[in-house]
Amino acid sequence: MRKVNLDRAFSGLCVVAGLGIGLIGGLQGARAATENCADSGIVPQIKIEVLPGTVRLIPGVARDDVVGYRVDEQGNPLPVPDDEGQPGTLKTIGLTNAHFTNTYSYSVQSDPGKGGVWCSSVTKLVFSLGYVSQEVYIPREYAPGSCEYRAVHDHEMEHVKANQQTLADHLDRIHALAQSALMANQPYEVKTKEAIAEAAKVRLAETLSGVLADFEADRAGRNATLDSEDNYQAISDQCDNW
Repeated sequence: MRKVNLDRAFSGLCVVAGLGIGLIGGLQGARAATENCADSGIVPQIKIEVLPGTVRLIPGVARDDVVGYRVDEQGNPLPVPDDEGQPGTLKTIGLTNAHFTNTYSYSVQSDPGKGGVWCSSVTKLVFSLGYVSQEVYIPREYAPGSCEYRAVHDHEMEHVKANQQTLADHLDRIHALAQSALMANQPYEVKTKEAIAEAAKVRLAETLSGVLADFEADRAGRNATLDSEDNYQAISDQCDNW
C-alpha cells in the first residue's frame, strides 16, 4: 500500500521577448551586476499556476499487476510487504501513481552594456506545476464495498491528499525562492542580443530544480510516514479477509 511516483516530467518552455544564445561568463554564483552591466533593478514578476489535475480510481486490477507497477525511479521493483510489514507474501496492497510535471515560460528585457555586450534581465516568469493525474489502483481481489476495499481505498486517498497538501504548503516558498534567485543573478551579460534565451534557460533550470528539491523531499517523507510499518499493520488489522 505504498505510494510510488513513476512519472515526473521537468521541462522548460522559453518564451523570450529579448533574444537568445551565447554566454560571456559562467552562470555560477550570485551577482547583482557585472563589469559591463549595471544592476538592472528589475524585480521579476513571478506567477505560479497550479495545474488542476485529476484523480482516477482504477479498480479491478490483479494484485500481481499492482505489484508490477511498484517500481522506483530507476524502474527497479520495490519489495512487497506482508502483513507484518516485511518483504514477503503479498497481503494488503494498493497503489497511488502520481504524475507530476512542471513547465515555465519567461520574458526578458535586453539593453546594451559596456564593451559591446548586452545586459538582459528576466522581467516575468510563469511557472506551471502540479499533478497532471493521480491514479489509484485497487486490486480486484478486494470486492467493492468490502472492508478490505474500503481500507485500501481510504489509505490510497491519504496518499493523494498528502501529495496535494505538500505542494500547497510549498507554493509560497517556491515563489519566494524563484524570485530571489532570479534577482541575485541579474543581469545576464551576453555577447549578442540573441544570447539571453540560453543564458536564462540555464539559470532558470538550475533555480527551479533547486526550488523543487525540498518539496520533493517533503512529499516523499509524508508518503513514507503513511507507509510506515505501524500504520501498515493498523490498516491490515482492520479486516480479516486479505
